[in-house]
Amino acid sequence: MENTTSQILERIQLTNNSPKKVDLFIELSDKYLKIRDTTKFFESIHKALSLAVKLQNLELQGTIYNKIGITYINLANFEKAIENFYHAQTIFAKLNNKLAEAYSLRQLGNSYNSLNLLKQSEDFYFLALSIYEDLAKFEEVGIIYNNLGAIYLKNNDC
Repeated sequence: MENTTSQILERIQLTNNSPKKVDLFIELSDKYLKIRDTTKFFESIHKALSLAVKLQNLELQGTIYNKIGITYINLANFEKAIENFYHAQTIFAKLNNKLAEAYSLRQLGNSYNSLNLLKQSEDFYFLALSIYEDLAKFEEVGIIYNNLGAIYLKNNDC
């Protein structure tokens, strides 16, 4: 693992500021996640985000915010996850990237659900559901209906 991270670091140094360099920082952050080094993950992912902002690449920014949000979910820091998913959702709505926007909305629903804020969770699930239905993404539709069913069970609203 150390060899691959050092190889990525070497490629980063040889790459000028471009979307490719952002991708390398993302790849590096993924390697750090695999070895459970969250400190180095956040260092490298924030370098990727900073460069994506500098390059004014909204697509990469949204992708990075989603990746940070997922990491915060895995760390059970749902407030931080929500903050990052909001950023991603706003960016993808601006870009009219419906699939990526729906993913961010679903993750917002998951985060609120984890905080037991069921009304907010339900609202985000329904927003995502609407987009997934329009895009005919039936697997995601099924996942959301499953999540909504779990919320109704928590509320004893069978």
